[in-house]
Amino acid sequence: EQREGNYLAAIFQTETKADGLQAGLAWVELSSGLFQSMSAPADHVLDELVRIAPAEVLIAEGSTLDVPDFRKAVTQCTGATVVSRPPWAFDARSSLEILCDHFTVKTLEGFGFPEGWEASVSAAGAVIEYLRETQKTALSHIVTLKRFDRTDHMVIDGNTLRCLEVHRTLRTNRRPGSLLACIDRTATGMGARLLERWLTFPLTNYSAIVARQDAIEQFITHRTPLNRVRELLGEMSQIDRI
Repeated sequence: EQREGNYLAAIFQTETKADGLQAGLAWVELSSGLFQSMSAPADHVLDELVRIAPAEVLIAEGSTLDVPDFRKAVTQCTGATVVSRPPWAFDARSSLEILCDHFTVKTLEGFGFPEGWEASVSAAGAVIEYLRETQKTALSHIVTLKRFDRTDHMVIDGNTLRCLEVHRTLRTNRRPGSLLACIDRTATGMGARLLERWLTFPLTNYSAIVARQDAIEQFITHRTPLNRVRELLGEMSQIDRI
């Protein structure tokens, strides 16, 4: 689907004395190379999965997540297929090595992981390992791992997202009639996918919100360049997926 993302996600849970039970999530869109990870409280995992809307979710075999109840909950909330992977695929050392080897770096500090490892790194490593095994093709277009900071975005639980009918209607579970379908006037699939991410993860930082509003105001008040930009965008291919 050109106007919707198609994500592979992975989850890894860990427990510390300071933060309690935490979950690391990583998700990638293979067609575009968009690769992100985040840390979240373990009880928010399902809510974040609803926002990411993956088609497939990786979990460690034999872990606390590898139980029928969690698998059923993920499928009911997102429609995703849950796949068990060997525990070593989520191992801290293996994940760091896999990611450093993929990005040809010695540490992940440049990607925003100054302390080297956290649960989201294990999830990201499991994603790359799974893609290497299943795709049998070069993954060179996945050039960076973006650390997603939840504090920069409004936290919306999965039930609220569904009740607000942001992506799909409650009655038909389809896009037509949803908030996104009503306001989406983007000229490309790239723009539609970006708009979907903006609605799913609303900004909370004042400066970022004002900067986005100022950019929109420029186009609203200058219709001629707006129309020209839309005309040029309409002639473009799906650049991020080429």
